[in-house]
Amino acid sequence: MTERRFWKKVEIEVGNPTSCWEWIGLVRNGYGIFIEHEKEYDAIRYAYNKNKKCYLKPDEIIYHTCFNELCCRPNHMRIGTEVEREAYVLEKVSVPRDHLDLDHANEIRRLYYIGNTTYEKLGKIYGLHYKTISDIIREKSWI
Repeated sequence: MTERRFWKKVEIEVGNPTSCWEWIGLVRNGYGIFIEHEKEYDAIRYAYNKNKKCYLKPDEIIYHTCFNELCCRPNHMRIGTEVEREAYVLEKVSVPRDHLDLDHANEIRRLYYIGNTTYEKLGKIYGLHYKTISDIIREKSWI
């Protein structure tokens, strides 16, 4: 019953093998929260544990290959360390400054507003000074 209640809070686009499975339940600080018997669970950890039939150690992190922190699709998730996550982000997102466009600016804003990042981290990813990231987020500039 618990698992069925969980999946009712996930929007799954049937027939699209690559789409995100979006968490539509409670969100706190940009992350999905599932409450069962007065205990809170991180929605992505719950989805991963139930789908993969394994339980993660408390120090293991899940990061998204889709960069959508509300995605509960297990094949959009990887297990690793914070260092591995940051290396993955740098590899996938890093863009030369002269190739940044409005889509990149919107992605920078989205990553910032979902939480768990700083101007400095985003600056490292995009190869920009943290003040430039600040300007992009505050919409003073998009590059």
